Amino acid sequence: STTAGGVTPINKLIGDGVKFVSPPMFMPVNLAIADMCEQNKIMRVKSFGAGNVEVNPENPFMFFSCSGLGYMEHFYDYALAKYPDVKKIAVITPDDPGGATYQEMIKKIYAERGIEIVYWEVYPQPSFDFYSILNKALAAKPDAIEELYGIPPCSAALINQSRELGFTGPIFGSCTLGDPNIILSMLTPEYAYDMLSRVPDVNSDLMTDRVKKLGEKIKAAGASFELDSLHLLDACSAIIGAAKDAQSVDPEKLV
Repeated sequence: STTAGGVTPINKLIGDGVKFVSPPMFMPVNLAIADMCEQNKIMRVKSFGAGNVEVNPENPFMFFSCSGLGYMEHFYDYALAKYPDVKKIAVITPDDPGGATYQEMIKKIYAERGIEIVYWEVYPQPSFDFYSILNKALAAKPDAIEELYGIPPCSAALINQSRELGFTGPIFGSCTLGDPNIILSMLTPEYAYDMLSRVPDVNSDLMTDRVKKLGEKIKAAGASFELDSLHLLDACSAIIGAAKDAQSVDPEKLV
């Protein structure tokens, strides 16, 4: 989780002739290795991301296999059809380098749909005590709370505490709040209503055979099978799919 920690193995991989990398999830470390990877035409595929400083024309060998940028607008088409009375919203979202693109995008989405942001807070993560933030947010009388994205302990704490303080409106996670089964297990049961988050359920029967097989192996080993279990598989699956389509393992042809 340091830039030096990312640069050292990339130098070794370059020396070894490696051409495909699943890069660090933490955006600053991925940025630290970007120039070296691009100069050596190493294809990077990160399983989940948002930062437009990572994926752009200056970094043609860098990809996300999944990103909230592709579905946030569709999320709100669905959310506002389901909750048509939402006109005012409080945004309470974590401070994360990769989230800046999401934060700017959500402002645009709200403006286009006539939604007023009545409260905006970017909190240091991880945070687990949201009472002071929520007291200020709820004083602004929002119709809904938007978390944008998060990790389950933070996401669940915010949901629980907002309900404790009397908020009964919908709570959104238009990017993803983390594994849905884990979040539900952390919620006080009577508070688990009117939550809407775009997130795959990895235990769903709709998952691909590759995902199901991974789940069977992880569960057989006695470990938890959850959303984060799929990061590496998702990135590798994208690379494999591109290689099959290109009928090549030349990174330039895959790009």
